[in-house]
Amino acid sequence: MRKIGLLFCVCIVLASCEKQEQTLTQDEIYAKAILGSWVVSKLDKSYGTKGGISTYFDDGTLTHIGYKTGKCEEVVQDLKGHWRIESQQLIIELMSGQNKLTIVDKIELLSGSKMMLKANDGTMLHRSKSSICL
Repeated sequence: MRKIGLLFCVCIVLASCEKQEQTLTQDEIYAKAILGSWVVSKLDKSYGTKGGISTYFDDGTLTHIGYKTGKCEEVVQDLKGHWRIESQQLIIELMSGQNKLTIVDKIELLSGSKMMLKANDGTMLHRSKSSICL
């Protein structure tokens, strides 16, 4: 009977250790959810006036293709950079020629196909997961 009790205790300890190892931080959850391509959502106040596709890769790099209008026909930007998530903030560093631009947005929502960011000036940015403009 003692062996069964001891085996039961060992199983509980191992199960709790396994569960702790699988627990992700919010930043890690966001880092997995952001992977892929994102575009300006129809909910964004700039929808239709500008277009862009930002693609986040699991190695921390990103590309951003900016278009003249929301129709996404004429490319006006082709940027590369790096991204990371710290303290529930999306930090993007883009290179444009010799210039480095750092953008820090607070993540309000990042789940499934929706992303909502709060820019430093308080503007809410709405994005949808898609590889084509909406």
